[in-house]
Amino acid sequence: MLQPDLLECGDVVIVSLPISTPRGREQQGTRPAVVVGIPWGEVRYPMLMIAPLTTQSGSWAFNNPSLYPRLLADAGGLSLSSIVLLD
Repeated sequence: MLQPDLLECGDVVIVSLPISTPRGREQQGTRPAVVVGIPWGEVRYPMLMIAPLTTQSGSWAFNNPSLYPRLLADAGGLSLSSIVLLD
């Protein structure tokens, strides 16, 4: 279980995303993700916000670099260069 008080925005973590039915383009399974938001203070529903990563790329990623930033291998312990899926 993650402890948000030990994490910072930008940290790379391994998460297990649920399988969605019916299957679509949602990321699922065990994969790396980037921490993009951490709850602080007294919040009603504390929720760690993450953005999943993928090693798959295409024109959709290269034509939209602000929506799909690239992390190089070794960033946050990644073994492969990856794309952050902010959508």
